[in-house]
Amino acid sequence: MADWLWQRGHDMRIAGIDIGAKRDATVVAELDGRVLRRCKALPVPTDYNDVLEALRQAHSVNDLVVLDRTGVGDPLFDLLAPECPRLAAARIIRGGKIKVIGREINVGKMALMGITRRALSTGRVKAELPPHEAERLRDELKNFGAKAGRSVGQIKLEARRGHDDMVLAVGLALLGRGLWGSGQLVEVARCHGCGDAA
Repeated sequence: MADWLWQRGHDMRIAGIDIGAKRDATVVAELDGRVLRRCKALPVPTDYNDVLEALRQAHSVNDLVVLDRTGVGDPLFDLLAPECPRLAAARIIRGGKIKVIGREINVGKMALMGITRRALSTGRVKAELPPHEAERLRDELKNFGAKAGRSVGQIKLEARRGHDDMVLAVGLALLGRGLWGSGQLVEVARCHGCGDAA
């Protein structure tokens, strides 16, 4: 596993939030150091007032919040960024690359999946979740994989059945931990008065 994920920041509290659309749940995953303590799905259909409240709550108790800015998350980030200085935005894209520009991260879905699977399977992160959350996360990890796309040779990474919301939220929290701990998201902390990332 990439060493940058585990440099510094071991005691940080970080939330990853995957924003759900019409049929998907919004999921808040909270990482306390190397322990995954929460992976809560908000009710479907999505009520964006509830999502805004969940984002504000996550921001109030965590050192960093990484929000899925893809699709419906875009206007939520724009709305909350001025009032939530420890908020970073992630656009989930194709492939396995990760690129950081200020408070924004472009991350391939393949990279997020890899980070999540490796962290949980190697024991680098311990999941201490309520039984129903643990079971749903296990199911999502098991069912996440490659599907043939519409074009010849195209491959899509997503849940083969069910959803992938928890997997993505956990991946966003882990990504935030690694990027801030390695100094790549230090601009979020320094620019907004949250202390030094070291």
